[in-house]
Amino acid sequence: MNVQIDPLQSITKALQDVFLPMGLKNVILGWPDTKFFTVDGNLPSLFIVQVNDSGKHLASRESIHATVPNSDGQTATVYKEKLRIFYLLQLSLFAYTQEDRSNLGWMIQQYLVSNPQLQIGIPGVETAVFKYRGQHNPPGETRYYQRDMNFEVTARVLDASTAYIAKTVVMNNQT
Repeated sequence: MNVQIDPLQSITKALQDVFLPMGLKNVILGWPDTKFFTVDGNLPSLFIVQVNDSGKHLASRESIHATVPNSDGQTATVYKEKLRIFYLLQLSLFAYTQEDRSNLGWMIQQYLVSNPQLQIGIPGVETAVFKYRGQHNPPGETRYYQRDMNFEVTARVLDASTAYIAKTVVMNNQT
């Protein structure tokens, strides 16, 4: 069985869960259409922009990344790493005021610096690892203040299969 979860979609969902309660209106994958800014109440919002990516096979296809027992108590789902993807992501915060840009931008940056492993995808199995790479505040226009924060992010592409859980181990005595 193949696990078909797009790592960028999983990262976006995980960031939504963390950052929406901080006061953001939206956390969206991709660059905003200019029409987005014409609607009052859309800001402050965070946009996740993929600058580039590369993939590497860093583990043997037989290396087990995680094993999660299934509810039946007899089987487990075994996850093997197929590929590790390295992204450069730009997190672009847009706010109505310089104060919101500063306060929310700092909260987002500090969260990812203090909590570099973000739970994504399969609960209890997968994480994305964030490494801070700097920020930039482009000159603000009235009602549109932007902060760009760059992060290198590592995510895994996993394969899954079901296996029976060993209840006992029998040793073969040789004499």
